[in-house]
Amino acid sequence: HGRDVDHIIRDLVEMAIKLVKKLQSERLRPQAVALAEERLLASMIGTNAAESKQQWLESLRNGELDEREIDVDVPADGDAGPGAVQSDQSNAAAAMLTMMGSGSRATEKKRMKVADARPVVEEMELEKLIDMDDVEKEAIAAVEANGIVFIDEI
Repeated sequence: HGRDVDHIIRDLVEMAIKLVKKLQSERLRPQAVALAEERLLASMIGTNAAESKQQWLESLRNGELDEREIDVDVPADGDAGPGAVQSDQSNAAAAMLTMMGSGSRATEKKRMKVADARPVVEEMELEKLIDMDDVEKEAIAAVEANGIVFIDEI
């Protein structure tokens, strides 16, 4: 029965991590959107066009540039398009590689329309902003304070 309890606790912690990550994502989304806009603008006009940047930003926000094609660095794992869900194993493997010092995941340049690139870039910027160490610490603290497991077979 000890294994069952370990499994229950592990599941509880995993759910808490997902919840905390979701809450942090909601809190950090405006910042990620701003960073994504900067990145999209940089790929369209470069970093030297500071005087016209505000006009480009307004056009981007109004959707006037949605049909324009740009080159974007996206994760090289192939299925990271808009709405793609990565498995927990690939996230865990990426986290392990990052912790072991190999740094960021491999990226590849992909030609996309701005409308398609925006959600991908926003998610990439959001992942950079979320500190998984803090997420895990907060999730464990929440489980310790609020997690209740009922064991009925003693």
